Amino acid sequence: TDTLGTTRRNEELSLDRATEEYGNIRQYLGQLLRLDDPTLDSHLKAANSDIMYKGFGPHQPYMVTKFEDGVISPALLGDNNLPEGRTINRRVVIELYFVR
Repeated sequence: TDTLGTTRRNEELSLDRATEEYGNIRQYLGQLLRLDDPTLDSHLKAANSDIMYKGFGPHQPYMVTKFEDGVISPALLGDNNLPEGRTINRRVVIELYFVR
């Protein structure tokens, strides 16, 4: 979330968004694999896999890595001092990690 409002409320909103997307991902995977909810849990456990979610609240504005003039550096896209940056910070990011 952005920095408008109280930190506590933004943390709650962030966790609410993360929880909702967690449910959406579980539903999507269940439909994709043709598994009901309890069977999905068993399937994930057997595959040594997990789905986790976390809300960061206003604490992690959106950063990207840019390459410019031969230099790699971080760039702030979600600048909470700008309306556009606050909009960018109201986001959900899904990260997939594959470990062998």
